[in-house]
Amino acid sequence: MSRYFPEAEFRVSLHGIDIGTILCYSSKSSFRFSDDYYWRVDRPVLGFWFENGMRREAVVKGRSVLPLWFSNLLPEGLLRTIVCAQHGLSEEDEPGILGALGDDLPGAVTVSRIGDPIAGSSDDAVRSGDFASSSADSLIRASIAGNVLKFSMKSRDQRLTLPGSGEYGDRIVKLPPPGEYDALVHNEFYVMSLAKACDIEVPDFDVVHRENVEIAPSDWVATEEHAFSIARFDRSDQGRVHMEDFCQAGNLPGFQRSKYQSSVEYVMKVAYRNYDLPSLVECVRRTVFNMLCGNDDAHLKNWSLVYPDRRNGVLSPAYDLVCTAVYFDRPQDMALKLSGKEISADICLDDFRRIADMCHVERGVIEEAVRSMIAAYGEALDKVEVPTRLTSISVRGRDIDLRPWLRERYQRLSVSLLS
Repeated sequence: MSRYFPEAEFRVSLHGIDIGTILCYSSKSSFRFSDDYYWRVDRPVLGFWFENGMRREAVVKGRSVLPLWFSNLLPEGLLRTIVCAQHGLSEEDEPGILGALGDDLPGAVTVSRIGDPIAGSSDDAVRSGDFASSSADSLIRASIAGNVLKFSMKSRDQRLTLPGSGEYGDRIVKLPPPGEYDALVHNEFYVMSLAKACDIEVPDFDVVHRENVEIAPSDWVATEEHAFSIARFDRSDQGRVHMEDFCQAGNLPGFQRSKYQSSVEYVMKVAYRNYDLPSLVECVRRTVFNMLCGNDDAHLKNWSLVYPDRRNGVLSPAYDLVCTAVYFDRPQDMALKLSGKEISADICLDDFRRIADMCHVERGVIEEAVRSMIAAYGEALDKVEVPTRLTSISVRGRDIDLRPWLRERYQRLSVSLLS
């Protein structure tokens, strides 16, 4: 096909308003806003990166790739494998995946193919035949970012089902992973409960038994009997709420290790955006919480902005809070570096003072956020009930009781963070 004619074209809409077009050529892909949208004074915001530089176009080189903001909408890991098997696509075919899932993407953006769809490669579908056949009765139509297998599901009479055609999920259900992450579902439930007790805004969440989750039996690959269910904060009774993760906010790649190639300072800058002090303070509080609870997976895609009024972004409710450090025997326990450091025990109050200086806000405001979170977390450890499942986590051939493990960690870090 000629390089002058696109191999695929997509119409992009936001809150039902046509805002632009994605064109995919043999050697590059581009997204461009429409004139009507770009010059509209009250236009709904697609993303911070576009608004920050008044950018009208985004281009990426390569075949079967999408501009980064849209690439970050696509699933990773096993969910990507299942989706591609069901739809007969190669896992490298980003335009094809976008076309298959474009009606139910994160946030309020939708994408529809212009013209006839391009047939996907059947090679991966053959290699992933188990997934193609096992889930054929429940075709996945929604995209959820992340490596852990998760589904956007609809809650119906205390049961969770995959949405049918024309329906949209209101909860995200994360299945227990097989292998080394023992009790991960209850781990996340407990850490999210700690966060809630620390006055961190979190969506409604719960642990559900597998008999209440209607998916193909072969998709449940672990021996654990429970899954983690959390409400979607980008869906409401009034419709979709737009959002973007912090990879999208900076037009950065988000797959595999790319989402770790940044810093806490970048997270703070995006949260603040030179005016949003409440989001900056909350970002500091959550960073301290992540250190104390051992969440070393707080990468860029686990931070997001939401646009409740369609124009102004604020820090989203917290999600994907897990004590991951308990599973690894390594000193590096931070997903993103702060002051060039990747070990929580090396972080001190001066590192947060530098955040205040960088953002040109009073040091006392940031210091108080650090101190108050340390105090709140200690109180939460005392009052939040620990699931029985976490009293014996199998880690590298030994059993660990999570509560004393977290208590010992808190005693160490509460001193070093204030030094």
